[in-house]
Order: sequence, then structure tokens, then C-alpha cells
Amino acid sequence: MKEVLDFLREAGVFYFATVDGDQPMVRPFGFFMEFEGKLYFGTNKARNVYRQLQANPKFQACIAGKQMAWLRITGRVKFDNRPEVLEAAASIRPDLFGRQRTIHGAGNFKPALFYIEDGEAVFNTMPNVTRSVKL
Repeated sequence: MKEVLDFLREAGVFYFATVDGDQPMVRPFGFFMEFEGKLYFGTNKARNVYRQLQANPKFQACIAGKQMAWLRITGRVKFDNRPEVLEAAASIRPDLFGRQRTIHGAGNFKPALFYIEDGEAVFNTMPNVTRSVKL
């Protein structure tokens, strides 16, 4: 897990893919955290990605690293709306998940935090070296 987290930190932005019906949908993500030994991501319940993951919890994320290395994470998401999860997310990104944002006058922002179930992280480097880590 540490190696996956380090790779995500170094990359900053990564790309998160879902499906909408039969159409693949990819968008940039930037938030992640480890909580209770699980890899979490977060979004807004008003976003299409939330609706897509509700309909089909399977996803894939692709993270580009340095020197032609990249990481692909696959699995299923499990939404977790416990207050302690939101508190952990707010401690990392108060601008996204903090009390002011989520409770006081933030319009339609409703946080949706989720972790990876049955996940796998596959590290790739050039030339064609691949190894896998269970999440």
C-alpha cells in the first residue's frame, strides 16, 4: 500500500475511469487517502461519476509517474459515509471536505467518499516490466 500511496502523491493528478451505460468516461482526480488500511477516493454526490459508480461500482484509475513508469488501479468501490471518514478527508483537504465547505453554504456539495474493494494495483515501467500488488 505504501508504494501505491507514494506513487499517487508524486503524480498529484491521476485519471479515473467509469462507465455510463456502454460509454467509457474518464476524468482527472486528485484526492486520495489511506484510512483504516484502505485506499479512499472522494467526489461530490452531484457529479456524474457518483451516479456512474452507484450504477456500476467497477472502475479503473491510471497514474503516470516519472521515467515512463505508470500505475493502473482496478477494483470496485464501496461508499463509506461514516463521520470519521469525512473527518479524515477534511484533515487532508479542508478546502474540499472541510466543515465550511460541506455544511455552511457550499451549495450542492455533498461529499461521497469511497474505498477500493477487491482492488489491484499494477506497476508498469519501460521496457515492459509489470508487477502487481493487491489492495
